[in-house]
Amino acid sequence: MLFNDQVTLCAFCNGRFYGGGYQISPKSKINDGLIDMVILPKVNRLFAPYYIYKTLYL
Repeated sequence: MLFNDQVTLCAFCNGRFYGGGYQISPKSKINDGLIDMVILPKVNRLFAPYYIYKTLYL
């Protein structure tokens, strides 16, 4: 699958949390042997606080 667009965030996750408690991939499991990829398409700066809130309090 190709993703050809601008992004705000792209993360490859082995676990659910990173960088001080941000839960970027709530369904990731460390022991399942998979790497999960999360892509957040380009968002308007006005909506950035909403997405930050969602990563902290999913």
